[in-house]
Amino acid sequence: MPARRRRTPELVAGAALLLGACSAGSPEVLVARAADGAAEGGTRTATADEDPTAQAAPSEGIRVDGLGLLRTGQLDLAFGTVVNATAAPSTVGVTVLTYDAEGLLLTEDTTTEVDVPAGGESLFVADVVAPEGAAVASLDARVGGAPPAPEPPAVTLENQEIEADPLNPVVSGRLTSGHGDDLTAVRVSAVCAGPDGEPVAAGYGHVPLVPAGASARYEITLHGVTPDRCRVVAAP
Repeated sequence: MPARRRRTPELVAGAALLLGACSAGSPEVLVARAADGAAEGGTRTATADEDPTAQAAPSEGIRVDGLGLLRTGQLDLAFGTVVNATAAPSTVGVTVLTYDAEGLLLTEDTTTEVDVPAGGESLFVADVVAPEGAAVASLDARVGGAPPAPEPPAVTLENQEIEADPLNPVVSGRLTSGHGDDLTAVRVSAVCAGPDGEPVAAGYGHVPLVPAGASARYEITLHGVTPDRCRVVAAP
């Protein structure tokens, strides 16, 4: 666990507030947006009462949109969309930083690497484990690019179904590969919304094997409440 340190003015500008739970038993969602004067490097700052679709400052053509933190009482999950505005595919590491109400750093974790196609985007979902007794009040994200990566194998997701459950709903479907070789340990991530379009659940999982040119079932146990719809992405 990194030593707690105070957020610096160079990293972030603007206050951060919690967006309260919609109803009893619902998860709390902290949504981030780019703050005025935010530093370069794709940094996002969590604030309330502002447009959560605002875009972060680009970092060499790569940024994080829709950064948020879902707090379910079971698990805290950070989520967002990595957007690659460059002409080359890239493997991106996303570092999520969380802070308490005084601006002291609580966690600084790098997610698994995200493969993002040229001119495209990909979703990430990552665990956030704050020190016991600490409350996350705000969060930021930094992106770190890597040398251009080959285009990831083509996969499609179909036949999505959502299984309702008061604690851990499940989203499932079929993942079809257009690749000439078997794919193993394919990560699937989901961010799901309620009837008003706001995030209410998230999760991730892995498909052990997708045979070449064939399909396999994916299943993701969600943390949060049963959603109306989910956005699911696969990372071969």
